[in-house]
Amino acid sequence: MLCLINALRSDQNLFPVVYHNKLIQLAQEHAEYQSTHQAVTHVDSAGQIGDRLTRLGFQWSVLAENVGAGAPNVTAMMNVWVKSPRHLANILHPDIKYLGAGVSKGYWVQDFAAPLKNEHNLLKEKIETCPSTSNPTIYT
Repeated sequence: MLCLINALRSDQNLFPVVYHNKLIQLAQEHAEYQSTHQAVTHVDSAGQIGDRLTRLGFQWSVLAENVGAGAPNVTAMMNVWVKSPRHLANILHPDIKYLGAGVSKGYWVQDFAAPLKNEHNLLKEKIETCPSTSNPTIYT
């Protein structure tokens, strides 16, 4: 998913995003919640994305979330999101730095965030837009 997102962002002359452990955890937990409740939703028992991310200790300045269901693979789900202006706007938000993605039984989640401006910036000056290994750089 990271490679597809960063290819889209590159086409728009936007900086790439990188995975972040807290966002991965957030997205996976929310995908599992949706799967358990068989509902596509931005709200779960812990609240909305901002509530959930704050609970994990991430101090954020910008947040966005894409949710969906029914796609058989990541490419199919990305195609659905790209055709939706609101979802595409989240993917192409110029201020986001980090990505977390999760899937559970056909329920998909993308969580995007940028840290507070005064937070230490963990991004490298130059990063690969699509990791050449199966273990992309992940920040904690």
